[in-house]
Amino acid sequence: MDKEIRNKIKKMVQDARKALLKEIGELLEGAFGLHKDGTIEDISRLPQIKDDQNVIKAREGFAYVIERETVAGSKRHEAVERLILGLTFTHLNRLVALKLMERRKVIRETVSRGSKSNGFVHYVVDVLKKTDLSQLDDIDIAYQDYILYQCREVAEEIKVLFDQEDLSSYVFPRPRALKAVLEIINNPEIDNIWDFDETIGWIYQYFTPKEIREQARAESSAPRNSWELAFRNQFYTPRYVVQFLTDNTLGRMWYEIMQGNTRLSEYCEYMVKPRNEVFLQRDEKPAAQADSFQVPFREKKDPRLLKILDPACGSGHFLLYVFNLLMIIYREAYDDKDLGIALQKDYPDKDAFEREIPRLILENNLYGIDIDLRAIQIAALALWLRAQREWVKIRREDRPRVRNAHFICAEPMPGNQKLFEDFVSTLKPALLGDLVRNVWEKMKLAGEAGSLLQIEQELRAAIQEAKRKWEGPLKPVQVPLFGKSEPRQLSLSLSEIKDEDFFKEAEEKVFSALRDYAEKVKAENHGYSRRLFAEESIRGFQFVEVLQNRFDVVLMNPPFGAASLPSRGYIDKTYPRTKNDVYAAFVERILQLLHDKGFIGIISSRTGFFLSSFTKWREEILMKESSLHAVADFGFGVLEAMVETAAYTIEKTPATGRKAIFFRLLKDDVDAKGEKLLEAIQNAQSEKRFDIQLDSFSLVPNTPFSYWVCDRIRNKFKEFPPFEGNGGTVKQGLATADDFRFVRANWEVKPTDINAIKWADWLNVKDENISEQQTIFVEQTTNKRWATFVKGGEYSPYYSDIHLVVNYKYKGRELYLFAGSVIRNPDYYFRSGLTYPLVNRRFNSREMNAGCIFSHKGIAIFSEFGLLNALGFFNSTLTEKFIMMLRAQHGYEVGQVQRIPVKKPNVDKLTELSLKIVNCQQSLYYGDETTHVFLVPPLLRLINIPLSETSEDIQEKEIKKIMKLSVYS
Repeated sequence: MDKEIRNKIKKMVQDARKALLKEIGELLEGAFGLHKDGTIEDISRLPQIKDDQNVIKAREGFAYVIERETVAGSKRHEAVERLILGLTFTHLNRLVALKLMERRKVIRETVSRGSKSNGFVHYVVDVLKKTDLSQLDDIDIAYQDYILYQCREVAEEIKVLFDQEDLSSYVFPRPRALKAVLEIINNPEIDNIWDFDETIGWIYQYFTPKEIREQARAESSAPRNSWELAFRNQFYTPRYVVQFLTDNTLGRMWYEIMQGNTRLSEYCEYMVKPRNEVFLQRDEKPAAQADSFQVPFREKKDPRLLKILDPACGSGHFLLYVFNLLMIIYREAYDDKDLGIALQKDYPDKDAFEREIPRLILENNLYGIDIDLRAIQIAALALWLRAQREWVKIRREDRPRVRNAHFICAEPMPGNQKLFEDFVSTLKPALLGDLVRNVWEKMKLAGEAGSLLQIEQELRAAIQEAKRKWEGPLKPVQVPLFGKSEPRQLSLSLSEIKDEDFFKEAEEKVFSALRDYAEKVKAENHGYSRRLFAEESIRGFQFVEVLQNRFDVVLMNPPFGAASLPSRGYIDKTYPRTKNDVYAAFVERILQLLHDKGFIGIISSRTGFFLSSFTKWREEILMKESSLHAVADFGFGVLEAMVETAAYTIEKTPATGRKAIFFRLLKDDVDAKGEKLLEAIQNAQSEKRFDIQLDSFSLVPNTPFSYWVCDRIRNKFKEFPPFEGNGGTVKQGLATADDFRFVRANWEVKPTDINAIKWADWLNVKDENISEQQTIFVEQTTNKRWATFVKGGEYSPYYSDIHLVVNYKYKGRELYLFAGSVIRNPDYYFRSGLTYPLVNRRFNSREMNAGCIFSHKGIAIFSEFGLLNALGFFNSTLTEKFIMMLRAQHGYEVGQVQRIPVKKPNVDKLTELSLKIVNCQQSLYYGDETTHVFLVPPLLRLINIPLSETSEDIQEKEIKKIMKLSVYS
């Protein structure tokens, strides 16, 4: 789907959203008596609606939702805003769903021509028993009823979107607003968008305007709640990324099961196939030394038992493509001599089996979890429509019915304490109530932590604790999961438990009790709020049920960055190794939910491959507990976010002795990355492809995944010691917090006020007497306000004129007193050394004369090898390779430079070359009167030079000379 089509979808969504938001807001206040501040008008003051049962139900539902949100910490006006937003999104989703169903011949024409749609005409005749539209008392009301009728028809299979008990069924847009929205959806200019399966995903992507995301990020560095966490990380995954990750997880797994004899070998065009691949047979051990890539034997598995999860599923884009692969897998399994036995027994008629495959996929294989109910609506619809496409030649009434798809919203259990206690009181034995109450308490963070909430382990722990108490006299205590309250005794009711069989079945008893309660509430019609409570209870425990499973493949585009503020404490405690970024915690969590030899496919920030703060994630999670299999290193532009990404697959098998294949696509054009990736996969000799022995990453300190360099380079980290502590040190310096106040250009102040030393006095100081050198300059701070200040700068290796000064009078007294300023490593101020910019297009160091103060962005290097030797070493190609191995983002951090391996350089040769380059670099500044090395104006330098050569020509020659010398250094 190209950008032009996506822009059409974006405009359609934004226009429809605006119209529906306005309409729903006016309806709630004007027709239902719900004000923006959350107050609900007394019904006695609204005589026009006091006898309308649907309105009364809706008002009861409003009160329930507002109470639930306020219990969770929201303000009443915020609860109303989210209610309006939720109703708006559901109505837009329903209308879009009906449009998509029309296009796929699932239903008759319903929305494309409004009340003139032929489906409505049939409804009037067949259901309302009218001869034509003219017999209707109110065509608008009849058309509204028809849309709700269509929703009821599919609610059994896509309840999460079309549930007739949802509030949106009682708050329906008025005729004028409905017509306006249908005109937007039916605009002829966007008619082609309804042919794409991706359309529904882009509708979800564009529903939340970019401005809201930017505002939320500006107001808080971390998401403040689950609502913000959902839309701040709402980035649609491009199709080629989906294919790459799915082909190399589910596709790869089936390929190994069938030992290469599968249609997926061709269908999965992004599947990475190692060179000289050999499949091992059952009980065959891999050879210790082999030129081939040996694929361990993988047991065959009935496709009905394969479980694929997306724990942050969004619009279900991954699962849509998984569906395609599973269609092939089921067909191949039916014809397989081993797997076909059970399938053919259950489905003797192959045509009948073919018809059942889409239902089997949705009911047995696919699982989606998200913290955003809107995403679950979209995903459930998208996968249901995908199944309908397989049944396009079957009459609607003859198509299999999908009864139990697994798309779950991770949300807290209902917060109404009274309703909850009423529910618990119905559970027998009483211990069941205690267990449910225990889980209900821990589910409070489900909406914030989502799949990261280890709720299934909490339930099992509660059951085991009850069993231990039942078996012996010990009195267990419950250590609170949330907050810092004191541990308390568990008040478990054990008197009714006669034998240990209860504990074996306890988990199932909890879920069974919940299901029975929900059905009872519905049957007894205790009121609309009770129904909503029952539905939320079921959704909450469905989340727990899903996490009881173990999965074969997990595919995800999880949130990046910081956890939401309410969940941060839980994630810090539960995931101490990976707490620094949510996506790293997701990998750790999903490995717990995975079968051995199962696969994860993930797109995330690439920073975790390199930053030292992710060392435990790399060394313990990705090396000891699992291993990388295929990695596409994309860089910027793949997601609609300012983040560098990588897509990679992980197998739950330790990395020892294993290889992975990396693809480097950092410099490719954004629109060409998918094509370039495919070319590199299909060409084993591609320069973008790197086959790496994973153990070799451990040669480098902190195990960065520097796949693009050879083992010979990586071995240097083992052969030679790090620069820090072995001949030198790297230091970060002063951060003023207010440069406008403390920093000036040197020509803005009097030269006599700048801390400096006369040349004659300097000659009396011995070169090696660093303390004496520093003392001279420190003493001058008592009467000279300004000191030369090194603060990064443009790319300029070997030499750059230092033109800034900083207020450091009385050893920086004013800076010490200024809030926010940080004076780091002052013991190193005024020493001679090197400096380099924290951020630059390439790593480059330049000389820093004695008498300078370095900054947090102009970092200092001090070496025992001599200034010119160090200058040559740190500007060498080899050093740049080392730096690139250790760095993840655009900055060159202190720790990265400290870990560079060093060997004492060839003094004479390096000194000579470095001196020549410094002199050449200085000559570029000879004509600039603002620098310290100014000699003459540029025009005077032309006296003995032909007029045909300009000053630019001269400068270009000097630069070429520098580049030539740099090669030798």
